[in-house]
Amino acid sequence: MLRAIRVFLGLFCGVSTVVFAGAADAQGDADRRRQVLPFVRDATDCISRAAREDREFTRAVLAGNLPPLLARAKSRCIDQLAAMSIAHDRIYGPGSGGAFMRGPYEADLERAVRTRLKAEIDQISSQLQQAQGERARDEFFDCAFAAAERMLRSNEPAESIARGAMSVCHAKLGAAIEALSGALGGGRVSAEDERYLEERVRDRLIAAIIARRSDLAASAPATAPATRAPAPAVPGAPRQAAPPATRPDGALSQEELTARYPNSGPALPPLQQCLAGAMRAGMDGRMVPRDTALAASLDACRPEIEALGRSLVWDGLEPSLDKGRQAAFVIAKGHAEALLDN
Repeated sequence: MLRAIRVFLGLFCGVSTVVFAGAADAQGDADRRRQVLPFVRDATDCISRAAREDREFTRAVLAGNLPPLLARAKSRCIDQLAAMSIAHDRIYGPGSGGAFMRGPYEADLERAVRTRLKAEIDQISSQLQQAQGERARDEFFDCAFAAAERMLRSNEPAESIARGAMSVCHAKLGAAIEALSGALGGGRVSAEDERYLEERVRDRLIAAIIARRSDLAASAPATAPATRAPAPAVPGAPRQAAPPATRPDGALSQEELTARYPNSGPALPPLQQCLAGAMRAGMDGRMVPRDTALAASLDACRPEIEALGRSLVWDGLEPSLDKGRQAAFVIAKGHAEALLDN
């Protein structure tokens, strides 16, 4: 029995010695790490600064290839790296500093530098994503405007042309939305947000199509009115005076033009009726964006706007058909805006 007790006590003392020795070793290793850590930080801080100041920093970040940059940066931090190696030799033993620098330190260097330069790297990445998004957006609009241009001279309303152009360039539109969303840090676009963005794009296309049609109409050569050859004079017959020129149906009166032009307000009754009807038909109790309603109503009333432009020239209030068309568009737009505001 006494022998068993001695064996038990011996085992207990042995285990205790191992545990306490292991704890002492762990405590000693933690102390050594704390002693060498300031030298490690100094070296890494120096390398991070040198990398940031390198003229190839932005290009290396965009390429995702930092190792060549870090190799050049280390050559500018020889003193700090040497101090780290010497401190490691002193704390852990001779020869340990070189092994540490070539092994664990080198393996973790890129991560440590990226952590220190996170703000700069994130800014460069964000600028790259934004540039890519803007390029994708421009590619879509180039495609959409080219597609719309081919349909401009048709009788299709601007909204139909815009939808057709978006359908032709749908892949580029999706790429642009995704790229711009990534640049804003929003991740993948939800279906609801995508529909909203597509509506805004369609509104812009409609406005551009209407403006382009207006430019084409303004640049079209004016059609000269048909003239009739004068009848031969009958000898002895009294010469009758030509009938007075009559104002085209629906032309603005001088008072209306003086009061309304070029400010927004009601124009000719046919134009008023057309715009009001287009507003009712286009909105039909729905919440429609203002720009969309304005563009659609002006596009629907192009014949009435053209008639107004010709009447302005007829009355001598505009010197040419081009000027008359431009003035008519201003009056129509002002009246449409007044309808939307009421």
